[in-house]
Amino acid sequence: MKITERITTIILATVLSVSLLTGFSTEKYSNNVSVKNGISIRQGEASFTEVIRVPVGNDSGQVGYDIDILAFGPQDFLVKDDGSICILDSINEKIVIFDNGEMIGEIDISPMSHYTFAQMFRYYDGRFYVLDLISNTIGIFNDNSMTWLSSVDVIPLPENLLSGEILDFFVDNNGIRLVTADDDYLKHHNNEDFIIQTSTLRSVTSIISNRGLQESDLTVHIGNNNWVIPQGRTEVVGVLSSDNHGNIYVDVHDYVSNVAHYSSERTIRAFDNNGNVLGYARLDYQDWVTYPLKDIKVTSDSRLYIMSCRDSYVIIEEIVLGQQYTSRMDELTLEAIALDSLNVECIVNEQETIGLRNVISLTRNQVNSNANDMVHPQWTVNANNKKVFGNVKLPAYVANAAVDTKVTGVPYCYGGDDNRADFLSNQSSLTAGNIDKSTGGFVKGTTGADCSGFVSRAYGLSTKLNSTGFASFGYLKTSSPNSSSSSGILKLGNMDFIVLSGVHVFLFSSYSTSAGTATVFDAASNATGKVSSRQLGLSNFDGYTGRSPWS
Repeated sequence: MKITERITTIILATVLSVSLLTGFSTEKYSNNVSVKNGISIRQGEASFTEVIRVPVGNDSGQVGYDIDILAFGPQDFLVKDDGSICILDSINEKIVIFDNGEMIGEIDISPMSHYTFAQMFRYYDGRFYVLDLISNTIGIFNDNSMTWLSSVDVIPLPENLLSGEILDFFVDNNGIRLVTADDDYLKHHNNEDFIIQTSTLRSVTSIISNRGLQESDLTVHIGNNNWVIPQGRTEVVGVLSSDNHGNIYVDVHDYVSNVAHYSSERTIRAFDNNGNVLGYARLDYQDWVTYPLKDIKVTSDSRLYIMSCRDSYVIIEEIVLGQQYTSRMDELTLEAIALDSLNVECIVNEQETIGLRNVISLTRNQVNSNANDMVHPQWTVNANNKKVFGNVKLPAYVANAAVDTKVTGVPYCYGGDDNRADFLSNQSSLTAGNIDKSTGGFVKGTTGADCSGFVSRAYGLSTKLNSTGFASFGYLKTSSPNSSSSSGILKLGNMDFIVLSGVHVFLFSSYSTSAGTATVFDAASNATGKVSSRQLGLSNFDGYTGRSPWS
């Protein structure tokens, strides 16, 4: 079924303390907790109860982090109907299963591909379904035997639909349903393995929202109720889930306005199907070191869980929503203003000095085509392109592939700037990629592209810029791409770029407010080992700026 309603940026004024204003019936409290439409609600503020604490590491019973250019850790978790909790360890390529706080098993997901980076997973009818960013497949694993089923249970995604374009997916007796970012990605209507729909809320909800800018009011409809959102602070509302009682759970990010430094307050809110607010929880995530793609889960019986990635542990807590929450927005605003007063980088209107002109000749569509061309080339691993010498180190997806295996994508190659045609011409005789940066630059005899080489080729530049060069290339659009406010990532258009000098550069594709993630193209050394399209939370762009080669 095609879904047309979308979640996008909206504007909402905050208050210091938020309480329930709706008139649903109140049951007798037990230990300050009552049940509202199937949801446990505390009389005061929300409570967080730790149910699992997993150490970070690469051994059994641990969950992996990879702190490289970007910080990655577990990307998803789920709670089964029997109460057991499963964590998708994307770094160590496994699913870790816990019951009553104790690990009861691990499932190796590495056989689904020579190299994986699993983004999300689902559980249905005794099997796990794992969406892999690298191989663009969904792997199916048996929960009971703790073993890999067979190669026939690896399902390729529809042609030209990348896993990075998928915001969510669901599995039921009708099959696998993929939810994509936009109508532009609704490319396959009759695929025998998948049902594909455009992004919005779950089909059982009745929320309709629009994109609103700070200059105007906005009305958001939830059930039979309306929010009239006045101009003021910027909030982003995305639907997380719904439960068997018809309740709707939304994820709200409230951003400090009119400051150069990113700061936000995040709350989870539950509504009944008439739009009445049931409860709130304010989340403190300032001490997280990495951010899962999916960090909140709601069970069918209305239990709410959060997975946070701290310095040495991954912690899963059960949340009981409260009737109110105390906002920290005044405090966050003062902190952001104080940082601004230190005269750290603010937006400068460079168009006045550079002049209103495009700095590349290609259109956005042409750049998008160039980027996709470097994601999709298929080539065969052989003895020549697997050979290593000196300090050269192969990307994992190449190193782990057997000779005569077909793989896709231009590999990451430090200092390299090969486009698709150059790489396909070179790959049969030269070493495919090099992720070792101690070499100090490009190593002769290798082929591929690094992050800035990829963007240079996508833009059709005659010479390669490095990330420092891109930090002053074109026009500054936003100094806060880590914010979803109207002055943040929403300033960027398709194929603009996000850059941090001396660190990394991405091509921006789109932003989904419902998922809170940006779809980007990049060449990453460890995360994927190649040019790929993927989704990232906005916190991955802390310290970056958003720029454009188009005036």
